Amino acid sequence: MIPSARPPAGAGAQSQEDLILDHLESGRALNAAQAWTLYDCQRLAARIHTLRARGYRIDTRRQGGSALYQLDDYLADARATAGPCLGDP
Repeated sequence: MIPSARPPAGAGAQSQEDLILDHLESGRALNAAQAWTLYDCQRLAARIHTLRARGYRIDTRRQGGSALYQLDDYLADARATAGPCLGDP
């Protein structure tokens, strides 16, 4: 499933989901306290649920009694270990 497209840049204020997605796509993890401080998001789990429904693979880990969310880096790891493709110089 291909994640649905985000609104084009400059199309108005970004939604909390898009702000959170940008955060995760930058390679950083996010917990509820950070989401509240950075993005005024009081229901991070709900935003993560919606992003997953849009097709994003997001890992959940427990850290100090709270959830820590991060984009699934399976594809990045697979590309790094696959080696060169046919036709690569």
